Amino acid sequence: MSKKLIKRSKKEVHAQSAMEYLLTYGWSILIIAIALVTLFELGYFNGINSTLPSECIPQIGFLCNNLQLNSTGNLTLTVGNNGGQNLVIIGLGCSNSSSTPTTFSPVLLTLGQGQSKQVTFECQLNSQNIGSSFKGSLWMQLNNGQEEELGSTSATVSTGSPTGVPGSNGQGIIYLSNNKYIPNNILKLNLVNGNIINSVSLGGTPIDFPYFIALDGQELYIVNSFGGQSHNGNIILYNIQTNQLSSIDSPLFDSPEGIAFYGSNAYIVNQYGGQFYKGNIIIYNIQTNQLSSIDSPIFHNPTGISFYGSNSYITNGGGQYGVGNLIIYNTQTNQFSSIDSPLFYIPQGITFYGSNAYMANKYGGTSNEGNIIVYNTQTNQLSSIDSPLFFYPSGIAFSGSNAYIINSQGGQYSGGNLIIYNTQTNQFSSIDSPIFKYPSGLTFSSSNAYILNTYGGLFGTGNILLLNTLNNAVTNFKRFTNNNMTFTISSIFLSNGLGYFIGKQYSQYSLFTFNPFNNAVNNITPPNSLFDFPQSLVFYNNNLYITNYDGGQYGTGNLILYNTQTNQFSSIDSQLFDSPSGMAIYGYNIYIINEYGSKYGSGNLILYNTQNNQLSSIDSPLFFFPSGITFSGSNAYITNQYGGQYGAGNIIIYNNQNNQFSSFDSTDFKNPTYITKSGSDIYIYNSGNILVFNPSQESIVNSISTLSPSNYLIEGMSNT
Repeated sequence: MSKKLIKRSKKEVHAQSAMEYLLTYGWSILIIAIALVTLFELGYFNGINSTLPSECIPQIGFLCNNLQLNSTGNLTLTVGNNGGQNLVIIGLGCSNSSSTPTTFSPVLLTLGQGQSKQVTFECQLNSQNIGSSFKGSLWMQLNNGQEEELGSTSATVSTGSPTGVPGSNGQGIIYLSNNKYIPNNILKLNLVNGNIINSVSLGGTPIDFPYFIALDGQELYIVNSFGGQSHNGNIILYNIQTNQLSSIDSPLFDSPEGIAFYGSNAYIVNQYGGQFYKGNIIIYNIQTNQLSSIDSPIFHNPTGISFYGSNSYITNGGGQYGVGNLIIYNTQTNQFSSIDSPLFYIPQGITFYGSNAYMANKYGGTSNEGNIIVYNTQTNQLSSIDSPLFFYPSGIAFSGSNAYIINSQGGQYSGGNLIIYNTQTNQFSSIDSPIFKYPSGLTFSSSNAYILNTYGGLFGTGNILLLNTLNNAVTNFKRFTNNNMTFTISSIFLSNGLGYFIGKQYSQYSLFTFNPFNNAVNNITPPNSLFDFPQSLVFYNNNLYITNYDGGQYGTGNLILYNTQTNQFSSIDSQLFDSPSGMAIYGYNIYIINEYGSKYGSGNLILYNTQNNQLSSIDSPLFFFPSGITFSGSNAYITNQYGGQYGAGNIIIYNNQNNQFSSFDSTDFKNPTYITKSGSDIYIYNSGNILVFNPSQESIVNSISTLSPSNYLIEGMSNT
């Protein structure tokens, strides 16, 4: 085409271009205008009913998405771990800028590599109006003391409620190690409906008195205080994904109790053993499966451990004042230091809330029956939380701003309870129930607390209590029953083909008989208020003699008689009694262990003559909380729970002919309690195993591991 044919005037070209522009884009402009009007009418330009998207841009190694923020300040999102190390998150917070928030909401999230969980927590808001926006950053507080930015975020306040409430930060599954009396399994529990999903058999890797469970990634670590190849404890590993079992065995273990993770290592507290025979720390390298130990004369029967930063904090039984302190071990420098104070009196459980370590002090305090010791890691200051509600506290855990403290004894029903301390208001409250039977440990998942009952259930085997923190209702999660009865055995005695034992049904003690051949059980109900913590039984001349640890006319214990011919009960009261426990008969005399009292203040023997009904006492400075007694020939053999040459108990020998005392000491003793004679040997229950002592050789000739479910007899040993 020639240039002449396409040549036009400028005016004509402009007019045609304008017309083509309107025809081409007019409909688009009209659609946009209508959309803007619609958005205006719906209120999207005044902040009402806004649905602008919420998003989170995570930092490298982390994941954050699915944000939902409501007007109460609750933020729900999915938090994930895309890094190379496992995470334990103890706090989450929001910041209006990229700076660290001033406060964190407590959570507890354990995230293995590639894992994610939904969590709800309180977030700081610029405005709480529906449709207003929040812009800033999300931060997390780790159990090693570090604070890291999770990601930058923008969120719009919506009318919808988050899918969770603050504190509901679990996956709905908890793994429970079963009691040592029903060994060889782990229970997997659905927290939503309380149903057992399955039971995982441990086969040849039995649990024997587990103290602690911890999850690291996919591996569940179970601290076995006894048992294992060395019979002094081991670690059982259960993979929750593959259901594979394995164990970590080593002669280094000697009654392990606590465990905590730092980096690629598991730090395990050994209560006994070690280079100085008073406990140490065992380090298990998760990557190499190698074991090593950290020894120091500073250890004295340590029990609990927790990490803050690179420091491990360990509750210890010794120290400057001899009754407990806090040991700090720096994993970077391998240096030890200690915090000593007369405030400590046998500290046990330890946990962190923020930068403060909270420790359950079993004794001491203004009431002399325990309190909580708080150590501020920033100021190095110690303080105490006291209340007359405390009665031998042993464990502590946090849910939100509330500390839940286990009282191992006391309470409305005298079998222990739960104390709640609100750190914001400093107010105390308690949860009491007759189903508490000397609780010892607890752990939280979502709004439920799972509490280990030391006793309760058939044969004193213990059970697990479930506490709903939303309504403070306490229910039995697991109980073992027989003949529709639930009771705790505190003593057992076999005579003439019939067994006798003291049982406790809820808050009422009773005397029971059972037939060893057909297991038939009968209940003999004593008069009201006659029993007050009965302990042991002996049989003589148709009478059953029962030591009453408390109660009686003087309030410090007495001796109760039950005549098996007339079915009548009576009591023998005396000011000589001070917490009587074990008994044995020699001739027509009954030798009764007095756990306290005596002119030396730490126990003695009370002699009851069945011919003239006279009482007398036998004292010696060798006694240190005696517990059990049996005879071999003319000698009485008495277990000392504490003291002795090695500090963890011994045997006191009393010659009935010349009234002389002697002692047998050995490093094998670990707080021995029950004792009985069978054949030519004496059998001693030794906190997890049974020692066989030969009186003629004056030596320990054997050690029997207590792995069988039938070992309820150790709750009160008797020969047949």
